[in-house]
Amino acid sequence: MPMYGIKICTALSAAELRRRAGYAKKRRPGMRMRAIANALDGYDRKEAARLEGMSDQALRDAIKRYNEDGLAGLNDRPKPGRPRKLDAAREA
Repeated sequence: MPMYGIKICTALSAAELRRRAGYAKKRRPGMRMRAIANALDGYDRKEAARLEGMSDQALRDAIKRYNEDGLAGLNDRPKPGRPRKLDAAREA
């Protein structure tokens, strides 16, 4: 379904995205799934994003990542920054 020039991969239906969002262990990937489901249901991008508390630009980025990588693309990516000084064993 086109949305401002962006097509959304329809491998999963809106209902299936919402179902999987309910099982998401982290909040943000689930929020992105529900926003994409809103867009698939016919909401414009701005309204679909607003219903999930995100910007329309964030939804656009999530749609691009979903199209490229599927559901795995909706997970948070590692943040850049200074590497940790302690490894997992020392931190424990």
